[in-house]
Amino acid sequence: MSAYAGTRGRMRAAGANGGLRSLLRRLGGWARPGSGTRLVETGAWELPRDSTLGLRPGHGGVAVRCREGTLLVTQAADPLDHVLTPGDEVKLGRRGRVAIWALSDAALTTSGG
Repeated sequence: MSAYAGTRGRMRAAGANGGLRSLLRRLGGWARPGSGTRLVETGAWELPRDSTLGLRPGHGGVAVRCREGTLLVTQAADPLDHVLTPGDEVKLGRRGRVAIWALSDAALTTSGG
């Protein structure tokens, strides 16, 4: 899996203020992870509040586990959005890019699904 900051798939908008639309605008185009996002070690990330991270799942999909804070996780081909708190994990398929938004200062790990 590789980090990216681009989305071209369909994702539904969440919330009255279109928070997910804002996230997708920030992830537009190919670039590095959002400002302040830090790769701590292979598969472990720290994200300050309101930062973003995009992932392209491998052939087996991807598992995202929240270690600290609160995360919103969504995938292009998945109509559901997932809010994760410490200890929560979501396993996503290989189709569709994954967008992760830190709703608070957060830490997460990723692994093959």
